Amino acid sequence: MRLEGKVAIVTGAAKGIGAAIVEACAREGARVAALDVDGAGTEALGVGANGITVSAVAPGTTATERVLKARTPEETRRVAEAIPVRRLGEPGEIAEAVVFLASDSAAFINGATLDVNGGQVMV
Repeated sequence: MRLEGKVAIVTGAAKGIGAAIVEACAREGARVAALDVDGAGTEALGVGANGITVSAVAPGTTATERVLKARTPEETRRVAEAIPVRRLGEPGEIAEAVVFLASDSAAFINGATLDVNGGQVMV
């Protein structure tokens, strides 16, 4: 097994090329975190018995370079004030959610979408 002891994080993993990558990596011995926003629950049914979990991270408005350039500082402030935690997310916070889903701590989480958005979708 060429990937034994390795971890693969695959985005867009619910179908098509992404699903094929998940299967190939698992077949070669990798621990696989398969992430997708479309169809995560449906695909999770088919691969869970193979030790593959399929979940998605749904980030809210995040303070990336692209997001900050797209708005004036005043517009960014207004967006942040509309989020219950009163700020934009940080890229590292989104990354930590992905790391969690790839870890042993999330081994029983399958077919879930983890909202990482400061409560933004609650409003």
